[in-house]
Amino acid sequence: MEFYGLIEHDRFASNRATIDAIKDACKKGKIAFNEVNVEKFDFLSFPELSEEDIVFRITSGVKSRKLEKLLINEKCKTIYHDNQLAYFNRGSCYYHNLKVGLPVIPTIVQMPQRFEDLKKAVELLDGYPVIFKKEGLSHGRGVSKIENEKELESRFEAEDGSTNLMIRKFIKHEKQYRLAVLGDEVLACHQNWLAPNDFRSNSGDSRLRKSEACDCEPDLKAIAIEAVASMGIDFGGVDILIDDQGDAYIAEVNAPFYFASTAKLCQVDIAGALVDHLMKK
Repeated sequence: MEFYGLIEHDRFASNRATIDAIKDACKKGKIAFNEVNVEKFDFLSFPELSEEDIVFRITSGVKSRKLEKLLINEKCKTIYHDNQLAYFNRGSCYYHNLKVGLPVIPTIVQMPQRFEDLKKAVELLDGYPVIFKKEGLSHGRGVSKIENEKELESRFEAEDGSTNLMIRKFIKHEKQYRLAVLGDEVLACHQNWLAPNDFRSNSGDSRLRKSEACDCEPDLKAIAIEAVASMGIDFGGVDILIDDQGDAYIAEVNAPFYFASTAKLCQVDIAGALVDHLMKK
């Protein structure tokens, strides 16, 4: 049995911490860990994987997704419910969560091509402010708040028909839950409070915002577990916002996700649980 950990951008401290946690878990489980850095991989020859081998994409990135598709076969162990799912781009969690009736943030999935239609979209989302979100980014990058029509027009002209921009209802919240889900279990949960002068609870310098381990309510755990399962995977980090009325909204399902900080904050061996889960598949 060998564990193939696909990594990209390992120079980032958050990615390195996650990689090292999985490497340590493999060592404890007496599994050979192969760190496959896609930025150094030649894409000319590939290992033949057996039914005992594990493939796990530790970090996000275009190259690592490509290599994952090439390495995975019908036999090896992965976080996917069906390994065929690895060959397809899942897209935003919004579509998967919406289709199973989970509480998603009201969203226009594509910015209209006409400004008049864009103004109608804002009305459908209960007016200003609205959130513009570029797909495929993390840690609050690509997320901006539009306060009025002047800002909307300026952004519309700047985007020039962008194809990967979502428009979302602004959910006023003071805290966000991050839940680490593995199979039918929430391994860990913590709250993030808004940083000063920021509307995002998952962005910027983590030292400026308060985070605290917690045991969230059973209904939130159920939402998170179903949100991950709806995407055809076993493992993910779910961000849930609680508005000022106490209603929950799924902001994001992250897979792969940076779980090292959650593990440290909550004092839970997430990497060990993940490796053990994959070994038993």
